[in-house]
Amino acid sequence: MELSSADIIVSIFSILVGISIIGFWLRLSYKKLVFEPGSTRSPIETEYHVAAELMTAAVLLEGGAALLLHLTLGKGISLVGLGMLVYATINGIGYYARREDKSMVRTFYAVLVFTIIVIIFELVS
Repeated sequence: MELSSADIIVSIFSILVGISIIGFWLRLSYKKLVFEPGSTRSPIETEYHVAAELMTAAVLLEGGAALLLHLTLGKGISLVGLGMLVYATINGIGYYARREDKSMVRTFYAVLVFTIIVIIFELVS
């Protein structure tokens, strides 16, 4: 059984975004910027936020890999991960909008639009 083009697109997108999320937090951690001075988030809020994003990344990676491997639950795992990404992206837009970081807001809007397109691809395939 061959992969559909939708499954390939969803897999690649999910895996790339999952890796990007992990890379983002590793970079901030390496630069010691996870707990920003003057942040309105408490350290515990930040820890839970990072944990939620890393779980999103893990589910995206699992879903992308499961689709590539033709696993039965691949589509379901993938859709759960993409749903988690929609939530995380909307949350990120709010965070960066409050900080008036227009370039990050634009980036998160682009990710949101692409994620919705990918979800539609997955649902109609």
